[in-house]
Amino acid sequence: MIDILKGIAAGAIATAVLSALMLAHSSSGLLPALDPLELLMSAFGIGDQRPLGWIVHFVIGALLWGALFAWVEPRLPGDAHARRGTLFGVLVWLVMMLVIMPLAGAGVFALRIGVPASLVTLLLHVVYGFVLGWTYGKLAPTRDPFASRNHRSTA
Repeated sequence: MIDILKGIAAGAIATAVLSALMLAHSSSGLLPALDPLELLMSAFGIGDQRPLGWIVHFVIGALLWGALFAWVEPRLPGDAHARRGTLFGVLVWLVMMLVIMPLAGAGVFALRIGVPASLVTLLLHVVYGFVLGWTYGKLAPTRDPFASRNHRSTA
């Protein structure tokens, strides 16, 4: 359970970083057809309620992906938390491209928006995954609270 909480905490931090990048992207005016929050709201049928869209975004990024990362992280290849997080970010991007984008009407890999949308969202998810893995690795190491009960001192 401790690892799941670490994953959720790391997911919350990574989602905050991702959100800041999303806001910077939308205010830049580059690729105006790509509004990840609008696509998420469309995919989940939220309508035009941006605050609810942000809540869903944070729940998915922190709770769902953060907890799932904690569970799969030991099984992912790589020798560092950040590297495994980056791989996880790419896997999350694939889910977005194959499930969320078609549900939002953008097509598989957001091809109705254009190839740059796929590349921008890939970059965002690589950053998300890196921050998720790095933060997860920096949190206090997991400790078995029952370990001292299983070993008896011989002194």
